[in-house]
Amino acid sequence: MKPKIFYTKMLEVFSNSNENFLIDSTGKKTTYLEAKSLISKCYTKLKNYENKKIVILSEKSILNYCLILTILFSGNTWVPLNPDNPFQRIRDILKTLEPDLLILDKDTKDDLLQFLDKNLIKYKFIDDLFLGLETEVTFDRLEIKPKHLSMIYFTSGSTDIPKGVMIKHESFIQNVLNILKIVKPKKNIFGDYHDLSFVISIPIIFPAIMSESSIFIGNKFDNILPCNSILNFNIDFLIT
Repeated sequence: MKPKIFYTKMLEVFSNSNENFLIDSTGKKTTYLEAKSLISKCYTKLKNYENKKIVILSEKSILNYCLILTILFSGNTWVPLNPDNPFQRIRDILKTLEPDLLILDKDTKDDLLQFLDKNLIKYKFIDDLFLGLETEVTFDRLEIKPKHLSMIYFTSGSTDIPKGVMIKHESFIQNVLNILKIVKPKKNIFGDYHDLSFVISIPIIFPAIMSESSIFIGNKFDNILPCNSILNFNIDFLIT
C-alpha cells in the first residue's frame, strides 16, 4: 500500500471517530476527533520541515502520541528516545544522528539543554507545538516516497555506541498491514506498556488506530505493575 493511501486512511479514522480515544494513566481521555484537532495544530508548526529527522525526547503522553502521528503525516522521520536514559547515551545518540529538530518536555535537565545549545541542535518544547487557535489544515505532505525513512530506532548500546536502525515507510506500512491480518482487532482497547523507544510500539500504536481501536498510554509505573490499569480501564488487547 502506498504511503499516501495508508496515511489518508489513518486520518479518516481520526476524522470520523468520536467513540475511540487515547487515555492516559490519570484517566484523561482524548477522542480521536479531538486528537485530530491537536494534530492539525502541531502540523502547522512542522510545515517548515520535510523529510527531516525529528527526535522526541519526552515522557509518554497524549500529546506525545499526537506528535508522532504529525511527524509521519508531515513527511518527516520519527526518532524516539527515552528521557530516562543516562545523559551519556542520549548525548552519543544525538552526536551520531545529527537531528534536525529535538522535541523536549519543559522540565528537561539543564545539562542536556546546555549540550544542545553548545552543539547548535535546534529544539522545541512539546507543549508549545499544540498552542494556538485551531485552523483548517490541509494535509498536503502525504505524497511520501515509499523508500523515505519513517522512523529510526536506536539499539541499546550496551556493548558499544548505540546504532540507528532505519525503517522505510514501505517496510513500516507492510509490517502494520501484516499484523492486522494476523490479530484482526476491531474497536478494542489496546494497552501500551512499553517505552516508546522500544520498537514494539509499532505493532501497538498503528494497528490500534487502523482497526478503529482505542489506546491506553501506560506510564513507567504501569509498565512495572500493569494489572490495576488493565482492570480499571477495561483493556482487552495486549501485544507483548
